[in-house]
Amino acid sequence: MNKPVLIKVSEDVIVLEDEFKKINVEELNVFLYEHLKSNKICTIHELYPETNLVIYVYCIRPQNILYQDFEEAVKNYFVKYGISYEYQSTIPVALYSILKENGHLTKHELYKMIEHSDEYVEYGIDPLVKSLLEFPGIEIIESCHGHYDKNSPVAKNDWVCYAYVVFGASDFENLNKLSSELQKQITSMFRHFQLNDVEDSFVKKWFDKNGLLTNFGYHKDKGTIFEIAFRYVLREQTMIFQMIDYLGQKLHYEKL
Repeated sequence: MNKPVLIKVSEDVIVLEDEFKKINVEELNVFLYEHLKSNKICTIHELYPETNLVIYVYCIRPQNILYQDFEEAVKNYFVKYGISYEYQSTIPVALYSILKENGHLTKHELYKMIEHSDEYVEYGIDPLVKSLLEFPGIEIIESCHGHYDKNSPVAKNDWVCYAYVVFGASDFENLNKLSSELQKQITSMFRHFQLNDVEDSFVKKWFDKNGLLTNFGYHKDKGTIFEIAFRYVLREQTMIFQMIDYLGQKLHYEKL
């Protein structure tokens, strides 16, 4: 699937998933200004900056415009510039954190969110959560093994999921111990699943829609936070869960 996806988040927000960079955001804003007379409606949100993975175009409805007119104007942009797109009414779990931070999730969507707790960790990500907790000074903040809409026609093929762990570290010494061991075991994991040969055509094709990301950011309550995320299309979920299990089994804290 190489089309942008129009996602209705709420009566105030439309998100356009633009994995293949079909949308010119400046052009889109000019078009919407001509139709809605409001400036800078759409901004780019890079879920994982400094990577080439999915870019989202975050569009906020002007207060004086009805949602129906707002959505129609966005659709008309696609028509004018000859861009095919798909429509989706379910929100990718990967977007929940930014939507929640901006106050753009409805009460119903907030209720659906499953956040990490010590009592409940989803089975697909559980092996990695358990192994991270072996390391001194590591606090698990959030985890998820990825979700999808079973009723969607693309669910079995191209639905993109994220299995991730967000964690904090009490100090750099403990973080360095984890980072060193993590780097070694990630290399081992890719080798074990025969994904370490980047010149191989099968491996290249697999990485087009799947991969592992490490990232860091800032949390207003927790300070600097870190993330390990597996991005995958649904048809690869079984393999991704096997990779997470392998990494969890190999990643252990050892006193030096």
